Amino acid sequence: MDIILAFLSATFAALVTITAKLVLNRLDEGFVPVVTAVRAVIMAILLVTVAIFSTNVRQRITSLQPKDWLYILLAGLFGAISWLAYFWALKLTSNVRSVYAIDKLSIVLIVILTWLIFKKPVTLTAILGAILMFAGVFLIGL
Repeated sequence: MDIILAFLSATFAALVTITAKLVLNRLDEGFVPVVTAVRAVIMAILLVTVAIFSTNVRQRITSLQPKDWLYILLAGLFGAISWLAYFWALKLTSNVRSVYAIDKLSIVLIVILTWLIFKKPVTLTAILGAILMFAGVFLIGL
């Protein structure tokens, strides 16, 4: 099931890029924060709706520790900054592939950060995969 969800995530991430570029093509650069904020509100409405209908919402929220809230806050801030930068990059380029490919360098960064923060050993295959992905970003993005 995790693999299916991961593929769904990748599919919808690609659709975000295409639909965002379609709207950003029609608007000037000043609309980037507006479009990003409207998108975030739509996402929030959907996610809050899903959370409301999930089980034990109140119990789950009240069980979060202060450290959990800090990480949630940081994830939200990092996500917002990421999407603002991403949408601005889409607005400023005609090469959508390049922006999408460079954004996927986050996978290489995840390999490095997982090793640094979680002390997960990095296998030779993971290093080779990261190198190939790094090279692929530039080959696709050209």
